[in-house]
Amino acid sequence: MGYLLSIDLLKGIGILLVIFGHCIYLWGDTSQYLHGFHVQLFFFISGYLFHDAPFLKFFAKKIKRLLVPYFVYGLLICSICPFLFRNFVVKDFLKGLFSYNNVPDLYIAGALWFLTALFFSNIIFFLGYKIFKKYLVGVLIILIVAFELHYKYKLPLSLDSAIYMLPTFYAGYLFSCLKIKLNARKKLMISIYFLVLTFLSIYYNGMTIVRTNEYSNYYIFCFNSIIASIAYFLLCDALSGVKQLKFLAFFGKNSLEFLCVHQVFLNYFMKNLKIQNSFYLFLLTLIYSTIAVFIIRYVKMLFLNIKKRMVKNV
Repeated sequence: MGYLLSIDLLKGIGILLVIFGHCIYLWGDTSQYLHGFHVQLFFFISGYLFHDAPFLKFFAKKIKRLLVPYFVYGLLICSICPFLFRNFVVKDFLKGLFSYNNVPDLYIAGALWFLTALFFSNIIFFLGYKIFKKYLVGVLIILIVAFELHYKYKLPLSLDSAIYMLPTFYAGYLFSCLKIKLNARKKLMISIYFLVLTFLSIYYNGMTIVRTNEYSNYYIFCFNSIIASIAYFLLCDALSGVKQLKFLAFFGKNSLEFLCVHQVFLNYFMKNLKIQNSFYLFLLTLIYSTIAVFIIRYVKMLFLNIKKRMVKNV
């Protein structure tokens, strides 16, 4: 599968909504709507981009893209935060990082849970795809129902959240197989219809939080996650030719970096500087996170150049 601008636009919208959602946690209605689909977009995208490969190659790729950033950013944040937050306890942070990372206590880098959850969703789906193939739907249904019966048990490294997100992941994969061919106008009309439908359905279902496995009615939650993901995908696909929106692709391409760093800035502004206005919080968090992302990109480029020179000198 080649490069798709619509995917980067979708990821860009997704990460901006995630950051905004964290800044307006006190806004009940708006927060409820965003939590109804924003994180789930990324599981849908991952399923959409899924393709078969040898297991070791697939496994190594996911470790490099998800687990390595998880531990690198986690340890980096752990080394910086004692200087930023007086109440930061390194021992407690590391305990959460290496065990139950989807509990509310890991607030400084709370979004990191997503990386391990997405990793396990990929691995579980890959194994199911390889082993069961045409029986995959039935196996996933049995797995979800069985896990639902044991809802009170939490699993380390967000494995429980990973299991609950498998239907959305699988929906993304199925959607990629459909190869829908519609003009921009029809995509726009369908996306608007789906957005209105999920808007109503999300408020009907109530507040949901994937991180802490709060789904209200889980099956309505899955419906909302899937239909909203399709709606935003079609919307981005229909508007991918609009030049004024292409700035969103920057946020999409760097969505992992924004995910990992934004809560450090958000918590600093909120707890240390006592900024409570949600829009100021969002703008400041976005500005400083963007600066951090440019620095990260520069450091990565330096390391890449050093690596190339070392290879040439060998």
